[in-house]
Amino acid sequence: MDGYIPFAPRWAQNIRTIAYDERIGIYEYCRFANYAITRVLGVGAKAFGYLQLMSNLKFVDLVAISSSCSKPELLTESNVSKIVEQVKKTVLGTDIGIIITALEDDDAEAQVSIKIAQVIRETGALTLAFVIKSPTDAPAGISQLKEAVDTLFVCEEEEQLPSPLSQHHDDEAIQYEILDAVSALICALHAPSFIGFDFSDFCTVFARPRAQGTGHFGRFGQGVGQGEHTDDAVHHAMKALGEAPAVIKNASAILVIARANANFNIANWSQIDCAIQEYTNEEAEVKYVLFFDDNMAEDQISTTIFLTWPADYNMPNDSLGSS
Repeated sequence: MDGYIPFAPRWAQNIRTIAYDERIGIYEYCRFANYAITRVLGVGAKAFGYLQLMSNLKFVDLVAISSSCSKPELLTESNVSKIVEQVKKTVLGTDIGIIITALEDDDAEAQVSIKIAQVIRETGALTLAFVIKSPTDAPAGISQLKEAVDTLFVCEEEEQLPSPLSQHHDDEAIQYEILDAVSALICALHAPSFIGFDFSDFCTVFARPRAQGTGHFGRFGQGVGQGEHTDDAVHHAMKALGEAPAVIKNASAILVIARANANFNIANWSQIDCAIQEYTNEEAEVKYVLFFDDNMAEDQISTTIFLTWPADYNMPNDSLGSS
């Protein structure tokens, strides 16, 4: 989707800053949400850059928690507690909490991310996390975060490939991939659509049972199809997941978010459905949403596909470690 921003950004920013000392601040961009109240929380300097890229998103609140200091260990336990207490007030009434962070082992930002995830989920909100993982990151903090959320997505910096619609690489590519993923999720709940979707469908894909000890594994990919090859939108997205066909086949739930021009020949939708069946097993929950975007060519369709696996599934080459 290459940084697609849903809806025209025509609203004033309301930015509130809470500073506990000269090193720490919370910046809150307030937005009115008329359906599922969604908050995206970016923890750390890298995540703050992602939120700046998302600043035009509608129907979502952006909350940035960052430190200007170069040494994360200067964040004291007392400051972490203050941040978490403030976040408790901020996330009240949230339906969906999305955390974006870059975790490092024994890092204060990891502590904050994990505690914030626990706070959000304790309110009953659906809790997702996108982790930007560098080759040097240890898995300990990621494993703890997986225990605290409903679904965890890990974006590997060294393995990230350009989006099918993008020429971006490296860090910028990951920024746009996550922007596109969050945009697609927001659009699924709010954009005028041909195939409807609601919050219960969202929970079917991403929510774990409240008694379960740890969250789902998640992956997402994006693809485009055009003309007679509408099904390429599915095949390209599945390839972008970076998982073997056998692994994809074992996914417990799949969400297909598609966007197309309002004049798109809806008869071609059957190609999308048939292509998805190639990748699913009989027990998998499959949810679809198709919304309209007149920026798309009339014969073009794009998909963002999310897959989840149960926590006890043995993901090959899993970077999270055992549950």
